[in-house]
Order: sequence, then structure tokens, then C-alpha cells
Amino acid sequence: MSKRDEKPKESYLELIASMKERGITFDITSEEAAESFMESNNYYFKLASYEKTFQK
Repeated sequence: MSKRDEKPKESYLELIASMKERGITFDITSEEAAESFMESNNYYFKLASYEKTFQK
């Protein structure tokens, strides 16, 4: 089982809270703008489409 399978997925609010715990500040943009960006700019399907082209 990979780390990806073991780690639960976090919501956008949980990701922002995790970032704040790690010392990331939202000086340039607001937390609300960061949440909106993460919600509308998801690159998962673009990255996943390349998965089958590589050998494991």
C-alpha cells in the first residue's frame, strides 16, 4: 500500500488549516481566495492521464 492510499484526502479548508500550521501565511492573497483557487484549479485529472504512459 502506498502513502497515497494511506493518507486521507483533506478538504480545501483542512488544507488551508494544515498550511497555516506549517507556517504558511496568507499575506499576498486571502484564505478565501486560496480556497477558491484550489477548488477551481484541480490538476488531478491532467496528471492522472499521464499515469498509464509510465512503467511502474
